[in-house]
Order: sequence, then C-alpha cells, then structure tokens
Amino acid sequence: MYKCVAIDVDGTLVNDDKKLTQRTIDSIKMAIQKDIKIVVSSARSFYRLKDYLEQLQLIKNNQYTICFNGAIIIENKNEEVMLSNNFDTEEIWELISLANKFKTSIFLYSMNNVFVEKVPRIIENSKNFKNVKLDLLKFEGINFDKDKIYKILFVDDYDKVTEIKKKISKEFLQKYEITSSIPECIEFVKKGITKSKSLQFICEKCNIEKSEVIAIGDADNDLEMINFAGLGVAMENATDSLKEKADYITNSNNDDGVANVIEKYILKIVDI
Repeated sequence: MYKCVAIDVDGTLVNDDKKLTQRTIDSIKMAIQKDIKIVVSSARSFYRLKDYLEQLQLIKNNQYTICFNGAIIIENKNEEVMLSNNFDTEEIWELISLANKFKTSIFLYSMNNVFVEKVPRIIENSKNFKNVKLDLLKFEGINFDKDKIYKILFVDDYDKVTEIKKKISKEFLQKYEITSSIPECIEFVKKGITKSKSLQFICEKCNIEKSEVIAIGDADNDLEMINFAGLGVAMENATDSLKEKADYITNSNNDDGVANVIEKYILKIVDI
C-alpha cells in the first residue's frame, strides 16, 4: 500500500501553461482524504509553490514541500524550515566566477529573493520564469551570511546551455550537484543535496518505507527521486534517461499524467 506521493512541478504537476487541471486537483484532494502524504518536490522556492499548495489544500500540518531540488524542506502549515543546506560564501563566488568565464547569466536564489546583476533577454517571454521576483543589484553588495543562497542558476538559450554543460570541468561536477529542470538553465546546489535525500528525510520522519512511496517526474533532477521510490513514474514528456529508469510511464503533463497515476495506484479507479 502506498502512503506517499512525491510530485515534481514543472513538466509534471502543472501543464505547459503552468496551471493545475481540475482533474489533477480532484485526484490529489481525494488522495489526501485517504491519508496519503503528498510531497510537492521542486526546483522552485516555496513562495512560487504556495498558490499550487493552496489549490490542492496542502497548507496543513504534517504536509511537506521540497524546494530548491532538496536544499530546503518546508512544513506547509507554519512554513517551518525542517532542513536547510545553503552555499558557503566561497562556493557562491566560485560559481559566479565560472558563470563569468562562460559569459552567461547567473541567478542566486535565497529563500524569498532571486539576485541578478543583469536580467537576460531569454527570460522575458519564458513561462518558466513567470512570477519570479528578480532583485537587480551588484553581487558585491549582498551579505551572504544574512541572505543565504540555496540554489544557483546559469541562464541562457538552449544551445548555449548545452555547450556550457559539455565544458563544465570534472572538478565542478564532483564538487556540486548539477542538474537541469528546464532547457534554459543549469542548476547548482551543494554536493549531496538531492530531491531523493530530502524525500528520504520526510519518509523517516513520518515512518514511511520507500516501498510505500510513488515519485513522479519529468527531468534529470528527478532521476534519484524516481530511483528511490517504490514506484518511480516518468511523464510521457520526460527525458529519455528518466523513462529508462522508471517503473511506469504515465500521460504527459498536458494530459493529466499525475492524475492518471493517483487514480490508478491510490484511488484504484479501473478502466482509466
């Protein structure tokens, strides 16, 4: 019997218009009524997930959200930080120097802010950056002891991002967790920080075995979470590497793939 469903957001929980469908909302609400723990697990910050959590009626005690690819776990009702792993100041400046070397834009994510020195044109019409609050200022003016940084993005067009990925040295690959959840970005968090580690933390806290977990995702930053779960699910729109590791491939994010999984494995609705 499954007791927990961990769900990625972009490309998974929401459709390409960044909206929840009514079928998805209804299926998750019914799962909650069966005492299933729903863990929203995202590269986003908590404030950019809160509207979805409210629609899904997940702003309650003992429901948790994984943010910044696992760098932070939030208890939804009181917004209490259960787990926190921020960059050291030295690491931040090292990644800023690397971005400058590649001549690409860099975003620094604190709990409630995104610091940039220059807003790249690539994000102006991108749905992936809708409602992101950007603070434009020189990085030298930031006190990183006060404004802790949990995630760092390199942001550029797809071809440039692909080129940069190939050129990142083995030293950086070994020193940081480096993934992508959207085509315009390369995402950095501290070494050892993954969605799966944070999901494991929640499961241990709630006495849930990994065999009792379903994890659903679409991108490379979901891979370890898919491997951790008793049932790892890839969206139809997922990367090929994720599909290869998944136990089940559901519909796309534009065709209620998450609802399909919950109806099939939690609600036991037949002939769907």
